[in-house]
Amino acid sequence: MVPQFALTVCGFNTFLNTLNTFFALYSRTSGVLPQTFDFGGYFKQAVQYAIPMGQSLFCAGLAIELISEIQRKVFKSKAENKGKPFGGGLFRKATNINYGGYTLWRAGYACYAGKLGWGGLTGMLIGTDFVRRAIPSMDRYCEDKVSTHMWTGEMERR
Repeated sequence: MVPQFALTVCGFNTFLNTLNTFFALYSRTSGVLPQTFDFGGYFKQAVQYAIPMGQSLFCAGLAIELISEIQRKVFKSKAENKGKPFGGGLFRKATNINYGGYTLWRAGYACYAGKLGWGGLTGMLIGTDFVRRAIPSMDRYCEDKVSTHMWTGEMERR
């Protein structure tokens, strides 16, 4: 990762974390609990579920990201797998399962802190970034890396 991109990612994450912190502090200290928002009656019931939904998304996403990264690390730690792409474990379900987990836990954190709308917006922003920028960039990198190796038999890739 080049330094400019790393700084952009750090800035984006700092911005989201700061907003989440302010939203969480406001809702916990202002006396405005999630159950008291009405929004004209349309979203009252849905808002009651923001905290448990946020907690569930956070836990599920964190578990998916952690487990998939551990599985890949175990695979990559073996000398015979040096330079090979990993397609087992949770990566068998999706090529970028770890980023899906990241998107879930970030959206869950935002949902818990700032309610359903903010959680949904955060999930859409991060998901759109991965689909449009990050995943195609990683796929190009991996395809270039894989095309330089000679593979025999079926390659574990997706």
